Amino acid sequence: MDFMTFILITIPISLATTYIMKVLRVRKVPSVDSMLFWPVRSVDFTGSPDRFNELVDKLLAKSNYGVRLRTNTSVYLTESPFKWKRTGFCYYIVFDESGNIISIYYKNIFYDDSQIAQTINALLSHFS
Repeated sequence: MDFMTFILITIPISLATTYIMKVLRVRKVPSVDSMLFWPVRSVDFTGSPDRFNELVDKLLAKSNYGVRLRTNTSVYLTESPFKWKRTGFCYYIVFDESGNIISIYYKNIFYDDSQIAQTINALLSHFS
Protein backbone atom coordinates (compact mmCIF):
# COMPACT_ATOMS: atom_id res chain seq x y z
CA MET A 1 0.00 0.00 0.00
CA ASP A 2 1.49 3.32 -1.01
CA PHE A 3 1.34 6.52 1.03
CA MET A 4 -1.51 8.16 -0.89
CA THR A 5 -3.78 5.15 -0.41
CA PHE A 6 -2.98 5.18 3.29
CA ILE A 7 -3.91 8.88 3.54
CA LEU A 8 -7.15 8.39 1.58
CA ILE A 9 -8.18 5.59 3.94
CA THR A 10 -7.23 7.25 7.23
CA ILE A 11 -8.81 10.68 6.63
CA PRO A 12 -12.43 9.43 6.46
CA ILE A 13 -11.84 7.11 9.41
CA SER A 14 -10.44 9.94 11.52
CA LEU A 15 -13.32 12.26 10.57
CA ALA A 16 -15.89 9.63 11.51
CA THR A 17 -14.09 8.96 14.80
CA THR A 18 -14.02 12.67 15.62
CA TYR A 19 -17.74 12.97 14.90
CA ILE A 20 -18.57 9.99 17.11
CA MET A 21 -16.42 11.34 19.96
CA LYS A 22 -18.17 14.72 19.78
CA VAL A 23 -21.58 13.03 19.95
CA LEU A 24 -20.53 10.93 22.94
CA ARG A 25 -19.11 13.99 24.68
CA VAL A 26 -22.37 15.90 24.22
CA ARG A 27 -24.53 13.03 25.44
CA LYS A 28 -22.52 12.46 28.61
CA VAL A 29 -23.94 14.33 31.61
CA PRO A 30 -21.04 15.89 33.53
CA SER A 31 -20.92 15.73 37.30
CA VAL A 32 -22.61 18.54 39.20
CA ASP A 33 -19.28 19.38 40.85
CA SER A 34 -17.67 20.05 37.48
CA MET A 35 -20.69 22.04 36.23
CA LEU A 36 -20.37 24.40 39.19
CA PHE A 37 -17.02 25.57 37.75
CA TRP A 38 -18.65 26.70 34.48
CA PRO A 39 -19.33 30.41 33.91
CA VAL A 40 -22.51 31.46 35.69
CA ARG A 41 -25.15 34.18 35.37
CA SER A 42 -27.98 34.69 37.83
CA VAL A 43 -31.37 36.36 38.00
CA ASP A 44 -33.63 37.13 40.97
CA PHE A 45 -36.68 34.89 41.17
CA THR A 46 -39.44 35.11 43.77
CA GLY A 47 -41.47 32.11 42.66
CA SER A 48 -41.79 28.60 44.03
CA PRO A 49 -40.26 25.37 42.70
CA ASP A 50 -43.58 24.70 40.97
CA ARG A 51 -43.35 28.03 39.14
CA PHE A 52 -39.72 27.23 38.24
CA ASN A 53 -40.81 23.91 36.73
CA GLU A 54 -43.61 25.62 34.80
CA LEU A 55 -41.08 28.02 33.28
CA VAL A 56 -38.75 25.15 32.42
CA ASP A 57 -41.64 23.32 30.73
CA LYS A 58 -42.48 26.44 28.71
CA LEU A 59 -38.83 26.78 27.71
CA LEU A 60 -38.71 23.16 26.57
CA ALA A 61 -41.97 23.49 24.64
CA LYS A 62 -40.80 26.42 22.53
CA SER A 63 -37.22 25.36 21.87
CA ASN A 64 -35.28 22.33 20.76
CA TYR A 65 -33.29 21.71 23.92
CA GLY A 66 -32.60 18.18 25.03
CA VAL A 67 -33.15 17.40 28.71
CA ARG A 68 -30.38 15.22 30.08
CA LEU A 69 -31.00 15.56 33.82
CA ARG A 70 -33.91 17.06 35.73
CA THR A 71 -34.79 17.43 39.39
CA ASN A 72 -37.36 19.55 41.20
CA THR A 73 -34.98 22.53 41.44
CA SER A 74 -32.53 22.01 38.58
CA VAL A 75 -32.34 21.01 34.95
CA TYR A 76 -29.44 20.18 32.61
CA LEU A 77 -30.15 21.09 28.98
CA THR A 78 -28.20 20.72 25.78
CA GLU A 79 -28.73 22.14 22.33
CA SER A 80 -28.19 19.94 19.34
CA PRO A 81 -24.69 20.78 18.14
CA PHE A 82 -24.94 19.08 14.78
CA LYS A 83 -27.84 21.07 13.37
CA TRP A 84 -27.43 24.13 11.18
CA LYS A 85 -26.50 27.25 13.19
CA ARG A 86 -26.44 25.37 16.50
CA THR A 87 -23.23 25.69 18.43
CA GLY A 88 -23.57 23.07 21.13
CA PHE A 89 -24.48 24.99 24.27
CA CYS A 90 -24.98 23.16 27.56
CA TYR A 91 -26.89 24.73 30.44
CA TYR A 92 -27.30 23.74 34.06
CA ILE A 93 -30.15 25.82 35.49
CA VAL A 94 -30.52 25.77 39.28
CA PHE A 95 -33.23 27.31 41.44
CA ASP A 96 -31.92 28.28 44.89
CA GLU A 97 -34.95 28.57 47.17
CA SER A 98 -33.04 30.10 50.09
CA GLY A 99 -31.62 32.97 48.06
CA ASN A 100 -34.52 33.31 45.59
CA ILE A 101 -32.06 33.13 42.70
CA ILE A 102 -31.97 31.16 39.48
CA SER A 103 -28.40 30.48 38.39
CA ILE A 104 -27.58 29.43 34.85
CA TYR A 105 -24.26 27.65 34.45
CA TYR A 106 -23.32 27.38 30.80
CA LYS A 107 -20.68 25.85 28.58
CA ASN A 108 -20.08 25.94 24.88
CA ILE A 109 -18.84 22.62 23.58
CA PHE A 110 -17.56 23.91 20.25
CA TYR A 111 -15.96 27.07 21.69
CA ASP A 112 -17.78 29.53 19.44
CA ASP A 113 -18.46 32.49 21.74
CA SER A 114 -20.36 34.60 19.22
CA GLN A 115 -23.86 33.67 20.44
CA ILE A 116 -23.30 33.08 24.16
CA ALA A 117 -24.31 36.54 25.41
CA GLN A 118 -27.45 36.63 23.29
CA THR A 119 -28.56 33.14 24.32
CA ILE A 120 -27.84 33.62 28.03
CA ASN A 121 -29.66 36.97 28.07
CA ALA A 122 -32.68 35.31 26.45
CA LEU A 123 -32.66 32.58 29.11
CA LEU A 124 -32.30 35.12 31.92
CA SER A 125 -35.19 37.18 30.60
CA HIS A 126 -37.31 34.02 30.37
CA PHE A 127 -36.88 33.40 34.11
CA SER A 128 -37.09 37.01 35.30
